This record gives sequence, structure tokens and C-alpha cells, in this order.
Amino acid sequence: MIRSIIFVAAIVFGSIAGTFAQTNQNVNSNQTQNPLENIAQEIVRIGKSVETLNKRLESFSQTFSSNQGLRLTDRQQKLLVAFEFLNRAEQRLSILQKSKIELTEKQSSARVALAGIDEKLIPETIDREIAVRGSTNAEQIREVRRQVLYKEKAELNNLLVEIQRTLYEINNEIRQTDNFLKNIRQRLFPELEREISDL
Repeated sequence: MIRSIIFVAAIVFGSIAGTFAQTNQNVNSNQTQNPLENIAQEIVRIGKSVETLNKRLESFSQTFSSNQGLRLTDRQQKLLVAFEFLNRAEQRLSILQKSKIELTEKQSSARVALAGIDEKLIPETIDREIAVRGSTNAEQIREVRRQVLYKEKAELNNLLVEIQRTLYEINNEIRQTDNFLKNIRQRLFPELEREISDL
């Protein structure tokens, strides 16, 4: 019976790893420029991945219960469920950390772009651009250029505020997920050791 639970756990982990690898491939192939869209897409992919995993676990459980005569005790079933929770939380933590890295990179890029706009807004810089064009209506072009730059600056500032808010939420969720993982590991691993101690 103990060997059965180990075998079941190995199969479950293999199935989970396959689902996670597929999710990572999909994440890498469908990236957009908007960090919030990326996060939304990743959440949708996580949902699909969890749904696929649930179907595989259900199919696996039905196959072994009906064909192989596998009978798990309540304790062993709880251990399998705990492993599933652990794996899902680890996947979630990995995706959150990846999102945090991507958002931090976008935040840095937006700050660099903002500094570039501030440089372009200096009157001397605008005057140089107008001089290169050689226009006779310099003041009108100067004002249009200023308006365009201020609009770009406002958009970048809004983006930075949104990125900062999302990073704050992600950091909170990373902290909560990490605490959950520590808790479940501390409780699960000693139980597993007791379960397999007579092997």
C-alpha cells in the first residue's frame, strides 16, 4: 500500500510537471508589450492549466480505482491532496516571480523613457529640433512639440503608477504564497516521512 502511494505521487508529479512545462511554453510564446495584459493572460493560462490537471488527476484516480485495485486510506488521500496544493502554490509563486521581474524591467524602461522626454522638453533641445527642420513657423511647431511631449510624459507617468500598484499587489501575493508554502511543507513532509517509514 505504501508503495502504491509513492507510485501515485510520482505519477501525479509527472503530470503536474508536464502541465507546468506546457504553461511556461505558452507564456513565452504569447507575450505582449502591456504588462497588465501579460498578467491577465497568465492568470487565464493558470486556470486552464489547473483545469487540465484536475481532469488528469480525476482520470488517473478512476483508472487506478477501477482497474488496478488501488485503495488509498483517508490519510493517503489527504497527503495526495496536500501535494496537489503544494504544487499549485509553487507554480503560482513561480509565475508571480516571473511577472515581478517583467514588470520591474518595464518600470526601468519607462523611467528611462521619461528621463528622455524631460531632456527633450528643455527649451534649447526643442529649439535645436526646430532649427534642423528650418521651418518659418517655429513658434507653432515648438508648441505642438511641447504638447506631444507632455502627452507622452503623462502616459508614461500613468503607466509607472499602474506598474507600481501592480508590483505592490504582486509582492503581497508572493509573500502570502511563500508563507503558505513554508507552512504546508513543514506540515506535509513529516507526515510523508511517517507514511513511508516502514519501507
